[in-house]
Amino acid sequence: VVLIFDEVSCGFRISLGGVQEVTGVIPDMSVFAKAISNGYPMAAVVGKREVMEPAARMFISSAYWDDPIGIVAALTTLRELERRDAVSHFEVIGASFSERINRAAADAGLDAECVGVAAHP
Repeated sequence: VVLIFDEVSCGFRISLGGVQEVTGVIPDMSVFAKAISNGYPMAAVVGKREVMEPAARMFISSAYWDDPIGIVAALTTLRELERRDAVSHFEVIGASFSERINRAAADAGLDAECVGVAAHP
């Protein structure tokens, strides 16, 4: 069984080290996109050598295969997230968002609740 973390929507919002840094669970592979390059076309599939090596024997293509802008955008984005301590900011904003959604639901008499980690409700 191969454990894969899909961090396409939550990657770098909970921790710059990914969900594995917070949970202590080390996946065989992780997938990142969206936040990794701040809107530029970019995705990354990373993993343990024994899981990733078979892909080296296959032909893999992409529309943005040779576009260096996404890679530069990803590196710059990750540096800025670290420099600005963005995860702490995401936690504050996310907690406020969840609180307001929950208050609005209660005021409307809805049996609903915004749940999840503060940085990614």
